[in-house]
Amino acid sequence: MCYDGGAEEGNQPGTQTQLDKTGDCVLVKQTMTQTQLDKTGDCVLVKEAMTQTQLDKTGVCVLVKQAMAQTQLDKTGDCVLVKQTMTQTQLDKTRDCVLVKEAKPQTQLDKTRVCVLVRHEGDMEARRDLRELVKEIKKREKDLMGLMKKLEPALASAPEGGLRSSKSPWGMQYYIRSAPSDRRGTYVNKSAMPQAAAIAQRDYDLMLRQAAQRELDALKELRLTWDQGTVEDVLPGLTPARRQLVTPRILTDEEYAEKWLAEPYEPKGFKEGTPEFYSAKGLRVRSKSEALLADMYDSYGIPMKYECPLKLKNGRVIHPDFKLLLIAERKVFIHEHLGMMDDPTYATRALRRLMELEMNGWYPGVNLIVTFETKNLPLDMRVVRHTVERLLL
Repeated sequence: MCYDGGAEEGNQPGTQTQLDKTGDCVLVKQTMTQTQLDKTGDCVLVKEAMTQTQLDKTGVCVLVKQAMAQTQLDKTGDCVLVKQTMTQTQLDKTRDCVLVKEAKPQTQLDKTRVCVLVRHEGDMEARRDLRELVKEIKKREKDLMGLMKKLEPALASAPEGGLRSSKSPWGMQYYIRSAPSDRRGTYVNKSAMPQAAAIAQRDYDLMLRQAAQRELDALKELRLTWDQGTVEDVLPGLTPARRQLVTPRILTDEEYAEKWLAEPYEPKGFKEGTPEFYSAKGLRVRSKSEALLADMYDSYGIPMKYECPLKLKNGRVIHPDFKLLLIAERKVFIHEHLGMMDDPTYATRALRRLMELEMNGWYPGVNLIVTFETKNLPLDMRVVRHTVERLLL
């Protein structure tokens, strides 16, 4: 970002389990009160954490690291607390896996009992939810298969027999049943408690394996349904002649990116006599560092607009260095590079810009990338690439 005089994420999500009347394992539904979403859909905890900034003795803007301790961002830049609500599942009466509607009301069961995403015309949020759901399903399948593999040796060496418990004035009493016909069983004294515990553990592991297999079967059925094609696959499947006659309801990633890049805009422009720097593809920028950034985004294939106007809530228009498109989520990021942070005047203006962006819904690590450099501390592209790969790839 260059200046030419004017200022241009309560209660924990439930993971407790219980047995329903059929003996199936059901995740206890709990509503998440630890975080909430504001009107723009951003995590409030993240927003509050990212607004705490300060200036050091040289006037350089420094993000307060302690502020970020309230929450953290995962590799996709999403709020971890919010994402955890997406993994709460339960079993319905037909033993199919159903997304908890309270956590994500955009899902329902179709007539084949398969969990489907409710789609609305032009609903990009539903498209993003589908991608996230696929990721969660793959992770869930991996976790369940790992659990079942872990249970195999434990069940193979588990003792036989049954266990009965009874409450007495002196506490719980246990009886080991050697056969189903042995209704009373043999009283478990202190020396026999390890055997009773082993039988109880075996029964628990058996129920756990049964529930895991049932959930894996449901997830497999869901993946097989998606393998037959989604709504995004309909248009490419039409003949060229028919495609000419229809208006696409849903754009592919490539089509959406092309449309986004084709939107006309008036860049900030350059004053006469301004030094000229160009990216490898011939884009004129304001510094060598910005040329490196432009080349990096081109190498990653990330759609980019340079100094595209951005209208703030107060009506003022600014020109962020880069406007970027995360195609998979149809989400726009902006990147501000602050290249003269050893200049106190520049640093003050840069801080005002960051505060102004946050007040308009742009938060570092969420939808805003901020990079810094000074004369003695040049831009480290290794750090930049790490950030970009975490948020945009």
